[in-house]
Amino acid sequence: MLSNSATPTLLRFTAYTVTLFIATAALPLLAEGDIILFKENGPIEWFQFGLLFITSAVFVGGALLVADFRTLFFLLAAITAFAAIRELDSFLHKLIPSTGWKIAFPLVLYALFLGYAKQEYFKRQLPQFFTTRAFAILWAGFLVAVPFGQLVGHGAFLQLVMGDEYNRDYKRVIEEILEVMGYVLLLIGSFESIVQLKTPRCGACQPT
Repeated sequence: MLSNSATPTLLRFTAYTVTLFIATAALPLLAEGDIILFKENGPIEWFQFGLLFITSAVFVGGALLVADFRTLFFLLAAITAFAAIRELDSFLHKLIPSTGWKIAFPLVLYALFLGYAKQEYFKRQLPQFFTTRAFAILWAGFLVAVPFGQLVGHGAFLQLVMGDEYNRDYKRVIEEILEVMGYVLLLIGSFESIVQLKTPRCGACQPT
């Protein structure tokens, strides 16, 4: 534990839980609207982009605030920024037909370069990061948004489950909702990462 008192942690996780409940409670309101909300380049997709963009910005803030884990925070910022741009694939394909969302690939190259050039720092930082609550939240967000969201929202699976009642719109709604929940967890995890890692840990220290 980074704090002798459990109260701050309890209050934070209460706030996280309330946030998720609010997001979940809002789903019926969205379902009452037109299905266009969940279409490519629709409001939900832009909301997902916003969640990932803010998450990336929080990680950049973490890099500036937590010098001991600066390299790790920049890596996480690059990954989430790439995911944010990838979320706008339809919009970017129309805006820049020649490249589309592939304009985000420099972020991948940066992440790979960072992983190689700063590997000595990662050897010290990652083992410590993996033991935090923040990592568990981020990993849960990834699982909800990617494997769970993609597999449960997979058309072939839903066709088997729903049979003649299957509608392709169901696939998009389920997939997009799960992605939103996953991205909310990623945003929560980004804030928790700063909270947990801001206390210096000598094993991860690096020059500022």
